[in-house]
Amino acid sequence: MTVGDWVGIIEALALIYLAWQQNQIFKKQNEIFATQAGIEMPIKEVRVQKLKLYWPMLAMALIMIFTWVAIALDYHDRHSYLPVHFKMKSDQEQVVYAKSYRNESLEIDGKKFDHCKFDNVTFMYRGLAPVDFVTCDFTGNIYLRTNNDAAKAVMMLAQQLAVISTSHGGKLFISTIDENGNLVPVPSPLPAGNPPSGEGGDTSTAVFMECARVGLPLTIPHGQKLRIVPLSKKRLKEHNSSFYEVLGDARKETQWPNKQLIAKSNVLHNPGALGYACTVSNHGEKNLLYVSVPIDINVDNEKPAIRLSPVIGALDVGARAQFYIFNDCNEMVSAVWQDTARVQILGEASPRDVPLRRSFSNPVEQIMIFFPSKLTWASEYGKTSCE
Repeated sequence: MTVGDWVGIIEALALIYLAWQQNQIFKKQNEIFATQAGIEMPIKEVRVQKLKLYWPMLAMALIMIFTWVAIALDYHDRHSYLPVHFKMKSDQEQVVYAKSYRNESLEIDGKKFDHCKFDNVTFMYRGLAPVDFVTCDFTGNIYLRTNNDAAKAVMMLAQQLAVISTSHGGKLFISTIDENGNLVPVPSPLPAGNPPSGEGGDTSTAVFMECARVGLPLTIPHGQKLRIVPLSKKRLKEHNSSFYEVLGDARKETQWPNKQLIAKSNVLHNPGALGYACTVSNHGEKNLLYVSVPIDINVDNEKPAIRLSPVIGALDVGARAQFYIFNDCNEMVSAVWQDTARVQILGEASPRDVPLRRSFSNPVEQIMIFFPSKLTWASEYGKTSCE
């Protein structure tokens, strides 16, 4: 129990005691008045008089009972963690067998998808019943949406923990717990033999990309520059392959954005000051003359997604390049980087797609969420960056 709980209990006990003492005084006073007047009141009148005199006490007693009940219920709510179980069991799910879905939105509560194919689909999960995928094929983007608060919390927590774990080279492992407290592994929905994302296939390259949460301001070393991707509809449509570059001072370190803009952002408690730092690195055996990493952007859940393909430029063996992504408008934005990168290898005549590898296997980790920004960071578009 918290200090506030104990204080409330002590106050309630003290109030009951003082009210009882006061009513005892009133009772004694009434008896004295009746004796002095030589009046012996009938039992019925005595009861009526007592009711008139003591109804505040009765009302106070009822209020205190309700108070104690409220305290007990509050304590129970804050200290009980009962698991929520579906009424439907897994063997009661509706089986959907060997169907193909392309560019569709699907309600998935209470369904088991067996040997199905999904291409660019949106799953709507309301948290009302279990759902299973058995040996299914997935291509294109996968969008998972929910209006269930518990599911929302799990999704946000998984996304945040994935960012934290990968920022120091770790991995996020997700499992469930059965009624006996045993860990249950999450079954893979992929057919047997399918390699996880970024593995298998072309082994002549090893291009990696990692993204982690970062907050403004950013420091620009002297003589260097920052490459920024401001997320706005207008810029994404006009410059979907180039960066917004911020040049540093040749003599000293500087910061971006400037102190005045950061101070204004702090006053506004601007959630748009959080973004992502993405690092692309070449761990292969060949120099790359050209690297482009495709990222699908959804502004306020609009479809179709806007394909962003920022060009990193040349990337020698062992080299890495960094860029930053920040929301530049007042709408929620999500971004998903893809499983392939476009590169041109030294000695080859034309560019080609190669696996874009990651050091993790959880697909949630390649989804980036950007909160609405109350300020515009890229001044070139002023206040119309979302239009």
